[in-house]
Amino acid sequence: VACLFISLVLGFLSFNWLTRRLRHLSRSVARFRHSNFINPIELTPWRKDDNGDEIDQLGINVVGMSDQIIDQISQLRDAEVMRKEMLANISYDLRTPLTSLNGYLETLRMKEGTVSDEERRSYLDLAAKNAKNVNHLVAQIFELVSLESGGLKPSLEPFSLSELIHDVAQKFQPILDGKQMQFDLQLPESMPFVSADIALIERVLDNLIENAIKYTKNGGLVKLSLKMVTDGIEMQVSDTGIGIEPKDLVRIFDRFYRSEGRVDGKRPQGTGLGLAISQSILQLHNTVINVKSRPGYGSTFSFQLPHAI
Repeated sequence: VACLFISLVLGFLSFNWLTRRLRHLSRSVARFRHSNFINPIELTPWRKDDNGDEIDQLGINVVGMSDQIIDQISQLRDAEVMRKEMLANISYDLRTPLTSLNGYLETLRMKEGTVSDEERRSYLDLAAKNAKNVNHLVAQIFELVSLESGGLKPSLEPFSLSELIHDVAQKFQPILDGKQMQFDLQLPESMPFVSADIALIERVLDNLIENAIKYTKNGGLVKLSLKMVTDGIEMQVSDTGIGIEPKDLVRIFDRFYRSEGRVDGKRPQGTGLGLAISQSILQLHNTVINVKSRPGYGSTFSFQLPHAI
């Protein structure tokens, strides 16, 4: 009887000693669940190398899974915040031109027969301008969604980046003339062709040049330059504008984000989607867009494209 009793006691103690790590793991997982998957699982007793037994490996795998769950939940929360912010921005950007459009049309309807031809033409021009703004915003949203969802694939072809820059510069020349601004084109001769989607790269140049003009005072300068680099050609768009504050520099590629910078006391109009679209386009080309800026001195945006084979 004494031997049986001692055997039972030793067996119980042995079983308790062998399963203590499993109980500790179970309590840690329960605490993780009750914390709404916020507080990570910390299992300090586990050996961190590969020399442990199966229970040690189980604990290490559970800790890894908990870290991944926390990261995914954090990403979902961030995505939800961005979604709400995006909807708020879309509502705000659409409300202003739609309200103006409705106001001008209501004025024409109420004053029918009493408004002069000149006033009618003025109201219609303003209504058409606001309708154009709404159409532009919707087109940009659709373009950004297509880029981020993978629905748009670049069609790579060899072309001369210098010729494309000349064509885009001519398109913006009337706007520069209206602001007494100038283009400084630094395009070396005999530059090799690049391999990219010419239509999408033109879209990037449009956005960068438009931003440069928008945030530069009258009489300023926009410089477009090309230079050879190890893996291809680097394109730079520089301006002598108001620059970007450090607090804005980290967010300028966020959707609908617009800096607080002002030109001649006015905040430039825009949707805050141009740089986000440009970044998505360049990501499709496996390249990145870089920015350097000094408040009060201007900004420089640059990206690289590979040589055409």
